[in-house]
Amino acid sequence: MLIPSRRLLFFAVFVLAAGCRQSDTPSVNSSATSPCGVVAVNEAVPDLVFTTVEGQRIHLSELKGKVVLLDFWAMLCLGCVAGLDAYQKDTALVNNPKLQIIAVSRDRDAAVVKKFAEEHGWTFPVALSTPEIDGVFLGSGQIALPQIRLIDPQGRLRYRPDFSEATHERIKCLVAELVNDK
Repeated sequence: MLIPSRRLLFFAVFVLAAGCRQSDTPSVNSSATSPCGVVAVNEAVPDLVFTTVEGQRIHLSELKGKVVLLDFWAMLCLGCVAGLDAYQKDTALVNNPKLQIIAVSRDRDAAVVKKFAEEHGWTFPVALSTPEIDGVFLGSGQIALPQIRLIDPQGRLRYRPDFSEATHERIKCLVAELVNDK
C-alpha cells in the first residue's frame, strides 16, 4: 500500500506526464534558435490544399515566394480570437505583400465560421482544417490552441513556436526574419 505522500507524488508524475504528450508533436530536425528565440525546424511540407469558408482553394505550392503564417484556432478559444484580431489591427503585418496569413479553424461548420470571421472583420483567408492538414502540422491527439506554423518562401516549415512563444511580437519577429531571409 502506498503511503499518502508517495500516492500524491505518483499522481503528480502521472498528471505531468499525461499533459506533456510529446509523442503527438512532430519531431524537430534542428536545434538552431532564431534571433527571435524560437527553435528553427527545416521540414518539407506537402502541397496541401486549404479550402476557405468562401469555397476558395489555396494550394501551398501557389504561395512559394511568400512567408505563410498558419494560425490554428477555434471560435471558443478567446486567446485564438484575440491573436487573429491583433493580426488584423496590425496593418504592417496584414498588408505585407510577402506574407500570407491563413487562419485555420478547427471548428467544422463553414457557415458559422464564415459569419464569425466576417463579424471580426478579418481580411485574411479563413479555412477549415482537415485531418490531413492536422496530421502534417499538428500531429495526432489533442493540442492546445492557438498553434502557429511558419513556412518560409521556399515552402519549408521553419517555425513551430510553442504556446508560450506564440506572442504577437515574437510572431512579427519570425515573419520579419523569414521575409528578409535570402
